[in-house]
Amino acid sequence: TTYKSLVTFNVKTEQLNYFRFSPDGKSIVTAQKDKTVRIWNAARGTLIKSIETTDAVEDAVENPSGTRVVTVPDRKGDGDPMVWDTSTGERISTLTGHDSPILNAWFGGDYGEILTTSVDGTARIWNGEQGAELARLGHDNGFVIDSAQMSPDAKWVAAATADGTVLLCDAQIAKPVVTLNGHKKAVET
Repeated sequence: TTYKSLVTFNVKTEQLNYFRFSPDGKSIVTAQKDKTVRIWNAARGTLIKSIETTDAVEDAVENPSGTRVVTVPDRKGDGDPMVWDTSTGERISTLTGHDSPILNAWFGGDYGEILTTSVDGTARIWNGEQGAELARLGHDNGFVIDSAQMSPDAKWVAAATADGTVLLCDAQIAKPVVTLNGHKKAVET
């Protein structure tokens, strides 16, 4: 089978840490070592917006409406996740609180809630507009989080622990509601 390239993006791959489609599939967000996040038109390959950050960027995630991007700093550094306005490129908030590098971040729909997971074994839910921590899963609940993901409506968090257990947690109270056992190894998102 022969594949034909539909669109080419002008990205220096040695600077590229991560890329992903936006939730609506209309744009692609790239996270770069050169401290930039770029938002591209997925159909045309044209640059929509470039945002200059303060840290090398490991990952970047766009919210469903495309109005915000949360950046995850390079794991070699000690920076915090930051929320950016995609139209102005201005920083909205900084999510300060994890003790170790951040593994990933997720938006809980367009409601402003953001979930982060860290090497420190916790998953935290934040108000992305204010940068305030709303809830924490992990050590306080008696388990160590390896990975987690938030539901699109920001009501639930699925959190995986090192022993292969997956916990379905109520995001409002940060407590497990259902435990899914039976995995032989750690589960990752």
